Amino acid sequence: TLLAPDNIDLVARNKPILVENLKEGAAIVLDVYIENESLAINIDGIKLAFGESSLGLFHYEPVLFSSLDEPIDESRRILLSVSGLALEQMQHVRPSHGTVVRGPAYKSQRIELSKTHSKAEKIVNELNDIRIGVTRPSLWLNEHCRVCRYQSHCKTEAQRTDDLIKLVAPLSDD
Repeated sequence: TLLAPDNIDLVARNKPILVENLKEGAAIVLDVYIENESLAINIDGIKLAFGESSLGLFHYEPVLFSSLDEPIDESRRILLSVSGLALEQMQHVRPSHGTVVRGPAYKSQRIELSKTHSKAEKIVNELNDIRIGVTRPSLWLNEHCRVCRYQSHCKTEAQRTDDLIKLVAPLSDD
């Protein structure tokens, strides 16, 4: 099985994993942190896959753990794809699949990522634009606004941009 103790070669906690680490060819790496010029992400794990890359005759695919034993929704597929984009920058090959390990029985399911790659790229590009100051994050007012110290700032911004939909219920105490 994927989680057998003899399959886990490396646990990389709280520090970015390096290409040199990946070139060692560990079968499974847990608690992976990848950081590069456009993305920083914690990945539950990565597993070795056959297929040429800049690492050698192999590459890595992302692994996501879920305590819930339920069907894999689109958000988890997109998270696997975003993780695949981070791996692609390190190994110069985009993983075509990822794995979700779910439930108390640790059921393993391999997921094709091609259907969510474009959504993952869009998310990463939007976040990068926010990070470098090209755009600002969208303003979303919600129930938390009632207790947030930035409530007046957000309300003023929603009024300034004439975004009435964002001024409904959460801030309508006046």
